[in-house]
Amino acid sequence: MFFIFAPESNELLSKITASFDTLELNIIEAQFQTNNVGFALYSFKAIVSDSESGEELEYMRFLEDNIKKLILSQNHNKAILRRKASRVLKHFPIHTSVNFTYSNPAYTVMEVIAQDQPGLLHNVALILRHHNIKLVSSKISTFGEKAEDIFFIQHHDQSPVTNTKVLGLLRSDIINALDRETPEAIERLQQIAKEN
Repeated sequence: MFFIFAPESNELLSKITASFDTLELNIIEAQFQTNNVGFALYSFKAIVSDSESGEELEYMRFLEDNIKKLILSQNHNKAILRRKASRVLKHFPIHTSVNFTYSNPAYTVMEVIAQDQPGLLHNVALILRHHNIKLVSSKISTFGEKAEDIFFIQHHDQSPVTNTKVLGLLRSDIINALDRETPEAIERLQQIAKEN
């Protein structure tokens, strides 16, 4: 488990997720909480590429130091385009779906179901930031090759996101970013990353 406590900012999530990807840490669960005094607590369950190294204290110290350095650096806006697909998924791919519900007056619930892939959370964070939408909290879950993620989102004035045009653009950008089936979709994701 990784815990990150830091001043809240629009860039914080994309910085954290970029640092995890750089260090080849695969996020399988994540929770985010913010408070009223401008700080955020992020907790991540992640798998390291070498499971034996993940048990060594020296390696964990290395990860702690480098995550901190990468978060503090300015290089965090790059879209992550790598994608690994198993032989089975090439024949039975998991297509991305994005659904919204409004059960709470303070936020909108966004459910994203997609093929698990490097950079999934980072690219979603870039898209939310691009649309000026704040992530209040989240629950990231991975089941084999399938990611089922719940995001609690709101505008910066703490109102829920209900505008159908905004939600439509958000849905379209996330689906294109995670499925990336056309050159246009990849170009759109790269454009969003540059604008952030």
